[in-house]
Parts: sequence; C-alpha cells; structure tokens
Amino acid sequence: MKVNSSFDEIKSPLLGKSMPDANIIKFGKGDFINVEKYKNRKFVVNFFASWCLPCKIEAPLLNQLSSKIDIIGISYKDKEIDMINFLNNFGNPYHEIGIDQSGTIAIEWGVYGVPETFVVNKDGKIIFKHTGPINHEHMKNKILPLIEKND
Repeated sequence: MKVNSSFDEIKSPLLGKSMPDANIIKFGKGDFINVEKYKNRKFVVNFFASWCLPCKIEAPLLNQLSSKIDIIGISYKDKEIDMINFLNNFGNPYHEIGIDQSGTIAIEWGVYGVPETFVVNKDGKIIFKHTGPINHEHMKNKILPLIEKND
C-alpha cells in the first residue's frame, strides 16, 4: 500500500460538487461576499492567515495568479490588523476577502489547515483542491491548465 507523502495529495469529498453555501462576512464591509456574481466564470478560493509561514511562501505566486483569475481570500482565525499587515508586506492578490474567525467556513469547505486553495468552475463546482503552499510546479502543471481550459 502506498502512503501519500504530501498534503497536496489529500483528496476532497467536495471535488465535483457545488461549493458550500456559506455566508462569508466580507472584510471591512459588514456584509457578505456574494459568490453569485462569480457564476458563469471560474474563480479561486484561498484560505490564508498572517501567522501561516507557508502562506507567505505562496504569496508571490498568488499575486501572479490574480492577473489571470479572480481570487477570493478567506482569512482564517486571524486578527484583522495582522491580516492587513500581512497583505501590505506580501501583496494582496484577492478580489475580495472574507473573514472566518471561528473556522466554521473552513470546516464547511473541508479545510485541513492553511493555506488551502480551491478552483471553482463556472457552474459553482469545486474542480481542484490544493492543500499546502502552491509552488511553481503546481501552478504550471495543475492550476493554470484548469483555469485556461475552456469548459
């Protein structure tokens, strides 16, 4: 029996299913992120935190990715001031940022820990999940082909 040696091989039971219908509080606005406005196009959801070293490692690649596709960031169990400092230091690739202080949104998405990244298709179905920091290989061989594919 082969044992997976890397977190990015963890499969999600949500793959191929509609993304969770969670109310995500929008940072700084007091209202909710309206994921309906992303219908009919692909987008990315990235769970991150300022205290997460791997999140700092993947930040440059997320900044590059944001020029190709909208990314919704979900700040996981973080202090708002720390999140703001993180984004000021490492860049803000996010089209919108949601706040998940309690971790319940992460639970609904099946998040094991941060960072975790999901690609959602134009029908609102999760078509890819990556656990851990995205690296150049993941970007080139997995994420970019998915977002560039016309389907």
